Amino acid sequence: MKLTRTLFNFLLLVGFASVFFSSSGGRNDNRAGAPGDSGTCGSCHSSNTTGNILLFGVPAAYTPGAVYPLTITVNQTGGQNTPVGGFQLTATDGVNNTPVGSFSVTPGETRIQNTGRLVQSTPKATSGNSVSWTTNWTAPAAGSAPANLVFYYSGIAANGNGGSGGGDYAFSGNSAAVLPVDLVSFIAEKQKNAVELKWETAAEINHDFFAVERSTDGSMFETVDKVYEAEFTTEDFNTYHYADEDLPAEKVVYYRLKQTDLDGTFAYSPVRAVSLRDRKMSIFPNPVRINQDITVLLTAPNYEEKTFTLRNTAGQIVYQNSVSLTHGENRVVLSPQNLPRGIYFLETEGEQGLQKVMVE
Repeated sequence: MKLTRTLFNFLLLVGFASVFFSSSGGRNDNRAGAPGDSGTCGSCHSSNTTGNILLFGVPAAYTPGAVYPLTITVNQTGGQNTPVGGFQLTATDGVNNTPVGSFSVTPGETRIQNTGRLVQSTPKATSGNSVSWTTNWTAPAAGSAPANLVFYYSGIAANGNGGSGGGDYAFSGNSAAVLPVDLVSFIAEKQKNAVELKWETAAEINHDFFAVERSTDGSMFETVDKVYEAEFTTEDFNTYHYADEDLPAEKVVYYRLKQTDLDGTFAYSPVRAVSLRDRKMSIFPNPVRINQDITVLLTAPNYEEKTFTLRNTAGQIVYQNSVSLTHGENRVVLSPQNLPRGIYFLETEGEQGLQKVMVE
């Protein structure tokens, strides 16, 4: 008899705990009110509705791959004692029940349900009939992020009597965010006299323009120009192009895009580095006769003053001249006089390496 009573008490305790847990929103079925769900917490706990459930931290427009801290709060204002609370939270594209992005788990407070949504792991005690949970939501990577995103959430403040009847407070809500621009690709390449920028987008909501920004140190950027319209537009992609022809006299430059919405909000693209060291300089004739002019062909990225220095094998300067260059191809004539026969090296300011010159 004692063993039977003990077993009966154990089963009763397990059953009570199971009902208590389910009364605080920790069910494994889908009850956040998303498309395809079996309703909300209010489908069972619907006796009172005085209060609300709020989700803080949802961005008006989100960036692929970014992390957003979220806080979900259940407030009960009906005056009755509600010692514990629970919730369900999911993010979808608003059309189906496929999870979008991922949630972090707070040990002892939250867990990931088998359908990918966030729920509480155990009923959490309220404070003044209010209870909150925190999580980080990580947006999906570019290319897989939907243009429209909706967070669905449902929660309760429960009286803890082990049932789902009177005395519980159930609430539900949703919060929307949009993907302003889904940047599919962004490349920057050095061409003959310019750096060519190309990028593609898959979604543009409330988009205004792209600011092309350039830096010579990878830290401090300045706006080079603004691009408002795509060069090509198809059903799936928008293709943009920009040529930066006014290049600085640096060996490496950095580019990024500042995507700006109609309301002034903005987001940055990844940074792309471009080497300008491939600018070639040619010399002729070479070898050169004594007192014969040396002609240098050089491409300049902009209007600039450049110094040409000729050194002997001992490193001594035997000739130097400063020349004003124009944007594009330049033909520079150097006229060193009375150089002895031998090997010399032409050094050009801003260019990498030395060019060997033979005098015979």
